[in-house]
Amino acid sequence: MRSSMKACKSVFGLTGDVKRAHRLPRVWQAEWGLQACKLSGDTVWLNEVGTFGMGPAAYHWARESGGMGRACLYLMQDRWFYQLLYADDFNWISTGAFAVDDIVLAIFFLCILGVPMSWKKFHGGLQYEWAGYWSDLRHRRLGISEGRADWLVRWMSKALVAGSVCIEEFKSVLGRMGFAMRALETFRPFLGPLYAWSSAVPVRTFLPLPVMIRLILIYLKGRLKEGSRTAPCGCSQGLTKEHFRADAKAEGEDVRIGGWECLDSDDVGTARWFSETITRANDPWVFEAGEPFRTIATLELLATLCCLVAFPRDSSIARPEEPRALLTLGGSTDNLGNKFVVSKLQTTKYPLVCVLMEIAALMHQAGESLDLQWVPRLQNIEADQLTNGDFRGFDPANRVRVDISKHRWVVLNSMLQQGRALYSVIREGRIESSTRKLDKFAGPTFKNQKSFRERDPWQ
Repeated sequence: MRSSMKACKSVFGLTGDVKRAHRLPRVWQAEWGLQACKLSGDTVWLNEVGTFGMGPAAYHWARESGGMGRACLYLMQDRWFYQLLYADDFNWISTGAFAVDDIVLAIFFLCILGVPMSWKKFHGGLQYEWAGYWSDLRHRRLGISEGRADWLVRWMSKALVAGSVCIEEFKSVLGRMGFAMRALETFRPFLGPLYAWSSAVPVRTFLPLPVMIRLILIYLKGRLKEGSRTAPCGCSQGLTKEHFRADAKAEGEDVRIGGWECLDSDDVGTARWFSETITRANDPWVFEAGEPFRTIATLELLATLCCLVAFPRDSSIARPEEPRALLTLGGSTDNLGNKFVVSKLQTTKYPLVCVLMEIAALMHQAGESLDLQWVPRLQNIEADQLTNGDFRGFDPANRVRVDISKHRWVVLNSMLQQGRALYSVIREGRIESSTRKLDKFAGPTFKNQKSFRERDPWQ
C-alpha cells in the first residue's frame, strides 16, 4: 500500500482461494502407509495425496505454491504487481491502467498450471477482507474486519461487566488480539501487561480482572467502538528526517532528562530544548526499584516522550489530498534497547511499558508514527549536556518546561499507579485461592469440552 501511494496510480485488489489445496501434492508410493487409516470393517484406506491434518501436506504445498508464485511474478516482469499467499488464500494487488488485466493474467496462468480455484470465494475491489484483515485501497488503510472488531468489543464488554475471566479463555482471546494488533500497531503496547499477567496465573482458573487490565480493556474497547479498526499505512519515505535528540541521567539521587529539537538546524542556539530534574516528590515511581539507574531505559524513553510533548509538530506538513499519518517523526537516543522497543511497539517490562503505552496513545491521537534511531553517546553530546545541567550554547528564551507530574497524559498516570499492584503480583506469584476458584467456577472437567475456537468462532 505504501508503494502504491508513492506511485500515485489507480490500484485494484482481488482475493482468491485454492480448492482443496492440501490434496494437490502427490505422495511417494513408499510413504502411502504412513497416511493409512481405517474406519469400520477391515478396509484400509491409503491416501495417495496430501491429507488434512498431516504435516507433510502443508510442507509440500508451501513449496509447490511458492514455485508457482515465483513463476507468476516472473511473468509480470517489471509491472507493479504484488501477490500474497496465506495458506491457500491468494491476495493480488496491482496498479496502473492495466491493473485488472495483470490480475486476470496471473489467475489465468495459475489455471494453466492446473491450480483448481474455488471461484465462489473470489472477491475484491478497493475494499475487501483477506485472511481476517481489512484492506482499504482507496484510502490506503489496513486493519481488521468489522465482524472481528465487533467480536472483540463484545468480549471485552462482557469481561468488564463480569469483572472476572476464565484464564484459559483469556489466553485464547489474547491470541486473537495479537493477530489484530499486527495491523493496528498503536494498540500493540497495551498487550504487554496482558501477556505478563496471563503467563503468571494458572491456566485453569477463574480470576478477577486486576485494575490495570480493566483500564487496558476499557481503552481498547473505546478505540474500537469509535471506529479505529483500521489505521493509515502512510507512504514509503525512505530515511526519516531527525526531529529531536533526547537523553537521561541517573546517578544516585541526581536524575535528569533532557532533549532538543534539531529539525530545522543543528545550531543549538536557535533550537527549542528542555531539561527537567526528577525527584521523589514529583515522580516517586522512578525510585521504587531502589537505585534510579535500574530504570534508566524507562528514563530514556520518558525523555523521548517529553520531546513529543515539548516540540509539537506542524500538521500542515502533510498534503491535504493525502491520507493522514503520513508524517513520521524521527528521533535519536543513545539507548539501543529503546530503539527496538519503539520499533516493535511491544514490551512486558514495568514501568517501561507504561511510557510506551503513552507514546502509542499520543501517536494514535495525532495520526503519526515514531522512528527512533540509535546514536553513539559521543554523537549525542548536546542532549547529554542538558542532562548534566549545562545549558551553555542554548538560548534560555527557547526553553520549554515539561511538568511531568502535572501534565495531562492520556494513560501514563493511571497505568503507573495501577501497574505497581499488577506487577507486584506478577513478580511475587501471589495468586490467591487459585485451586479453590478452579473447583468453584471451572466446572467438573475441561477435558471433554469443546475448544474456545469451536464454542465462539472469530469471524
